[in-house]
Amino acid sequence: MTTTSIIGFDSAWTDHPKKPGAVCAIRIDAAGHRSFIEPQLASFERALDFIEREKAASSRCLVALDQPTIVPNSAGMRPVDRIAASVISWLGGGAQPANRSKKGMFDDAAPIWRFKERLNAIEDPERARGAAAGLLLIEVFPALKLPTFEPAYFGRLLGPQYNPARRGSHAVDPLPLAKAAHPNSRRPHRVRKPAWSSALVTAVEELRADNPMWGKRKLVWLLRREGFAASVSTVGRILKELMQRGVVTPVPTLRRKPGGRRQSRRNHGPQTQDPAFQI
Repeated sequence: MTTTSIIGFDSAWTDHPKKPGAVCAIRIDAAGHRSFIEPQLASFERALDFIEREKAASSRCLVALDQPTIVPNSAGMRPVDRIAASVISWLGGGAQPANRSKKGMFDDAAPIWRFKERLNAIEDPERARGAAAGLLLIEVFPALKLPTFEPAYFGRLLGPQYNPARRGSHAVDPLPLAKAAHPNSRRPHRVRKPAWSSALVTAVEELRADNPMWGKRKLVWLLRREGFAASVSTVGRILKELMQRGVVTPVPTLRRKPGGRRQSRRNHGPQTQDPAFQI
């Protein structure tokens, strides 16, 4: 029997069916051997089932929840959020304030309260440190832990970023560090070739030429009107391939105005040709 099970649950704060959270676990047996249960998508309901299975197999079960669990304030930020935000901001990230006015997150009908009620865990961080058994719940701030995994992350504005849309603003590219942490890649030796047809590629190229400022989501809508059954991700991959070939121009490049930066017009005082004002 596993003596300890540490469960990490990122709830995504809401119970949106298309934007689930994720749950994983580390099991530790009596000999100190560790096994890892890889992350899997999970709603609050699926997370409860996951925790119940771990609880049945462990004498001590600690749930580390990446969501505020005590929110008494009706507006603004909790004191703990202010402390965490100051450090996270220094690292280059941001902290979302928690208050009861946020519908679907912390109002009276929010799923977090039903989750806590059904979980029925002991919520005491100090007790969780030395508890030998039981089901315990603590709130965690993963953004504060990440810089301790890699020295390159620790510094002003050096915190790891995970938004691909802002890849150019990352002070440290997280991809090489992630690969270093997992040297045994699971990438197959033979990568599957693209399955889309040449007709679909041609249609994407022509529609993008007619609508140069449109992205993959809008192009999918036009493609479906023309009878193509393509997903948003597939159209995105086709656009990326066309950009690499130089057939399609990225939107940010199109938005950039020629001539570089716009010169600011400042009023430097009255301009006069009177010799009396000339030095």
